[in-house]
Amino acid sequence: MFSKFIRPVMMRVMHSPHAETGSGSATCDEITITASLERLQEVRDFIDNWCQQHQILHDATWLLIVATDEICSNIIRHGYRSDSSKTLRICLRAEPSSCTVEIHDTSLPFNPCVAVTEQSVRLTRSGHGLTLANQIAHISYTPRNGSTGDNITRITVPFTSS
Repeated sequence: MFSKFIRPVMMRVMHSPHAETGSGSATCDEITITASLERLQEVRDFIDNWCQQHQILHDATWLLIVATDEICSNIIRHGYRSDSSKTLRICLRAEPSSCTVEIHDTSLPFNPCVAVTEQSVRLTRSGHGLTLANQIAHISYTPRNGSTGDNITRITVPFTSS
């Protein structure tokens, strides 16, 4: 899908332990990007490449990419107000029957799981992306504690190995 566009030199990909990820697994593969919409292609490529390496089927890969892109776009546009001095850390991990993307950010807390009402979508002509993300993946959210720490958004989709 996006693999022909992967430029590993441009990505900072690490395999590192993070206790705050909260999953049964102590390690994740991660990428850190600046808060710029132009950097989202790197995130999409990272997810696609990771899913190929882990033999995740195309459907699950696509769902992860679409939901992650939407959540990251919202954090960049609304949480960080396109301030490219800010960063997002994206971690990927395979669970026994699913894969999870964790997005770590330090913006003001905003829960993407809160239902966007049909009326608010009509009035503002926005909110469709969050509605879609919540329909195609299981999304959970943990706000940062006070003025320190990270907000953590988890996007999980079931998978079947190819």
